[in-house]
Amino acid sequence: MQRFGVSEVRAVALVVFLAVAAVAGFRALADYHFEDSYITYRYAANLAEGHGFVFQPGERVLGTSTPFYTLLLAFLGLLGLDVAVAGGWIYMLALVTTGGLGARLLSRRGVPNAGVWFAICAALGFGGSVRFFGMETTLYAALIFATVALAAQGRPWATGVALGLVCTTRYDGVVVAAAVLLCRLLATRRLPWREAAVSGTMLGSWLLFAQLYFGSPLPNTLGAKSADIGFVDYLAGSLERQYLLLFDPLMRLGPWRWVSAHVDLHGVLVFLLVLGLLAALVRGAMAVPRILRGSADGAEGDASADGVSPGGELTLAPLGLFAVLLWLGYAVIGPPVVHTWYQVPPVLALLALSLATWGRWLGRVVPGTVAAVAAIAGLGLAAVLVPTTMARQAEPLVTGAGYWRIHAYDQFADWIEDHGMEDTTLFTREPGYLTYRTRQSVIDGAGLVTPGIFFHGPEDRRTDLPELFDERRPELAILSSRVARQPGYITSDHLPVVHAQPIRTLWMRRDAFSERFDGLYESWLGRTYLADDDVSPLADVDFEPGPPPPGWAWLGGWRGGRPLENLVFEGRPVEGGYLQTYGEDTTETIWSHPFPIDFDQLHFRFAANHPTLTVAQLFVDGQLVFEIGGRPGELTTLYRIELPMFAWRGRTGVLRFVDEDRGDGFLVADRVGTRRFPRSTPFEDFESAADGDGGWGSTWRKTFDGGPAPSAPLAMEHGLHMAQGRFLASSLGQPGPQLLESEPFVVDHDRLSFTVYDFGSSDTRVELRVAGHRKHLFQGGTRRGLGLVTWDLSPLRGRQAVLIVRDDDADPKVGIGVDSIQLYDLAPR
Repeated sequence: MQRFGVSEVRAVALVVFLAVAAVAGFRALADYHFEDSYITYRYAANLAEGHGFVFQPGERVLGTSTPFYTLLLAFLGLLGLDVAVAGGWIYMLALVTTGGLGARLLSRRGVPNAGVWFAICAALGFGGSVRFFGMETTLYAALIFATVALAAQGRPWATGVALGLVCTTRYDGVVVAAAVLLCRLLATRRLPWREAAVSGTMLGSWLLFAQLYFGSPLPNTLGAKSADIGFVDYLAGSLERQYLLLFDPLMRLGPWRWVSAHVDLHGVLVFLLVLGLLAALVRGAMAVPRILRGSADGAEGDASADGVSPGGELTLAPLGLFAVLLWLGYAVIGPPVVHTWYQVPPVLALLALSLATWGRWLGRVVPGTVAAVAAIAGLGLAAVLVPTTMARQAEPLVTGAGYWRIHAYDQFADWIEDHGMEDTTLFTREPGYLTYRTRQSVIDGAGLVTPGIFFHGPEDRRTDLPELFDERRPELAILSSRVARQPGYITSDHLPVVHAQPIRTLWMRRDAFSERFDGLYESWLGRTYLADDDVSPLADVDFEPGPPPPGWAWLGGWRGGRPLENLVFEGRPVEGGYLQTYGEDTTETIWSHPFPIDFDQLHFRFAANHPTLTVAQLFVDGQLVFEIGGRPGELTTLYRIELPMFAWRGRTGVLRFVDEDRGDGFLVADRVGTRRFPRSTPFEDFESAADGDGGWGSTWRKTFDGGPAPSAPLAMEHGLHMAQGRFLASSLGQPGPQLLESEPFVVDHDRLSFTVYDFGSSDTRVELRVAGHRKHLFQGGTRRGLGLVTWDLSPLRGRQAVLIVRDDDADPKVGIGVDSIQLYDLAPR
């Protein structure tokens, strides 16, 4: 009976750890899939459903760069598996398989304990691999390591098959083929024709099919992403990003966080890795002359801890050569440097090379049994920590930018499905998740699945968006708020129909909006316009230094309590912390989670220095109902903002603060809170006209021509948020001077609030008069849209007042309107 020793224990422990890591990783990341992965998922789903190898039926465009992964997913889809779930499992299984294959390679190289540490690093997501959950990244890495392992075992036919799968998983696998075939040629002194023939036949067959089926063997993504950055800039930028991501999993563990606070542990580890890598590259380079001088005999022999046959020196060489060639190749192509998934497989390859060197060095001073026991202990500790490590890596992914854009697309998809919009054409620069759900016809603004569109690359090549809209005329379009604010990007042919957090807006072509208006209008008034189950009460919050408070999310940065000189509120210096953003070439957004509007007032303190780029915004059921911008000049004074919420009670709200000024923009906010008033009295909402009498009621002694105006025309022209009810008072469309004057009333409340529809000039206004004297005034021409107004009536208590809405501008296209007029008290009396 074979003795069960340390080596066997180590092997069993490795298998157990990898299994635990696969399950823990999938559980942590199941709610997160990298958005781009859904492009491949949609190809696979269409193929499984019989629509062909297409992103959208009838359009043969190769918009995925991973044919084999697509076919694998389609096969699993045919078996009845959910394509996205299958993609997640493939990702994690391939990640741990990469770790296991790397461990096997290093064991053959004579450093089995180093192989264990490589498996731990790979399975925990070193190099930032978990960020791209659902893509082909780890499948590609696993096939590369399998190819190198098969080549080291001298199995040419199997190596050829593995190489063929590598090249059809990603086209850049040709550099893997070049590295493996060259190293086999050097190691064996024989032409590796069998490997080349098999892999060439597999890749050639696909390329021939692609040429016949798509009209080109090259993926559309190649042209869409090329020439975005220069050669040197890509080399430097990709190195910087991989430096930051390399040991990210380790840095998220509690003990290492403490060490990192006192020592640049990340930098030390990267230095050690690079040192081992350089030594491995030098050793490999020095072996080449000896191989060329020698014979091929023994070249296939396994490596040992004490000595390696000449050909065995090149066991791991394909990994290093592939990494260098791929890095240089992408620098020539010049894709955006933020697309770091290209660099994950080569980083894992270089990690294996470095650990092989350190394993050999440490093997000279550390007894083998001690090193093996340490490796087994490391596997045990890693198995215990892997759920925590994966959860901490997943946390920013399922709460940060990646999650929130998926959350936004979920809202858009719900809205599209609820309102029967699947038959529309959608413009988006991220055609993955949303169109995977809705299966709409899509115009891809990034040019990945739509030929002839360029978002990346030189400025003179990029597609002009207004021209594209004029030419393609999509019914729906998704753009970020920042892009949508740029002049000329959205023409008057579109208007916003849904805003989703954090910075995405769904626009709709006006004629399509008009065609479907009745259903949308009724849905809006019926409060079924945008369903959101993830609603929690809005708690009062006093922003302080540290992490954002519960119930809030952010993008781009978080600032709390950075002192601003001379910042005051109501004449007094501001004490304590507060929310603060500042441009510094970034866009910063913080927003509340959706909350039920079950209160009467929303209030906060606010200051900013740009009228349109540093703003506070209130959204109700996906509609922007209020926005206030900054005041140009020095940021010195916080203002109290009080928003009456009577008209929106029973709906869902979101409060957002945005700094989109990438220069010297500042925004400060503090003391967000809500209030319920002890006594409130509706003054007028004009809904009596909806009951059939069509008149003004007894509140008014002088009225605009005609009856209360229906809200539908305003909502059709400017958006559904214009409709707080079915009717309002409006002078729009009425020629000549117009006057709406209330019957005198006794002021017996603290406040009066109303919604104003400001489409006027300085000759339009809303006034409160007491004894013929103006006490409050809102003058038109300042907002050009919807506004919320609150007046303090407490000094006027007991006196008789008259509310007047006046339009002295004869132009019927100029006017002013009011709705939801409310009286209320601040405290019991």
